[in-house]
Amino acid sequence: PSTGSPNDDPTKPVTLKFWHGWSDPNEVKAIDAGISRFEKLHPNIKVRSTGNVSDATINQALRAGGGDTPDVVTSFTTNNVGQYCSSGMWVDLDTFMKKDGIDKHAVFPKTLLDYTQYKGDQCALPLLADAYGLYYNKDDFKAAGIASPPRTMSEFQADAVKLTKHGKDGSITRAGFMPNFRLYQNS
Repeated sequence: PSTGSPNDDPTKPVTLKFWHGWSDPNEVKAIDAGISRFEKLHPNIKVRSTGNVSDATINQALRAGGGDTPDVVTSFTTNNVGQYCSSGMWVDLDTFMKKDGIDKHAVFPKTLLDYTQYKGDQCALPLLADAYGLYYNKDDFKAAGIASPPRTMSEFQADAVKLTKHGKDGSITRAGFMPNFRLYQNS
């Protein structure tokens, strides 16, 4: 989207269009406060922020091109990194970081760098580094004849079926696992 390069004059006035997915008033307030701090440090850079933008909208705008595309986006998925890196929709950030003296290996753990690059092009930087755990009820597992927590998705699915209980009317009284499709970790 932006035609910027590491050779641009960093003192030249510029306005960046920043699209993000946050919509809760407190989240937007925090984003805007961060932008204000950034703009005070860099008075020549103005940021025009647009919130509540989905990945689908970002994808559509980037594919369409034109003057209304964002310069900077946040995405809550890594599903598109390969496509965006290889197509040039997102630029390789390595030359920009090198110019600014940023050693990405000193800043980010290897795992985070791995999922935000494609074939050596670091066209994204980590946004989230969440760690997740799955709790389970040992007594329910034992009662269902399950000796240990699942170690594969096939075991996970089979255990969920064994743990599910139905009432006399056929209703589910206990779901072995009930994924919430809005919880992006489940995708």
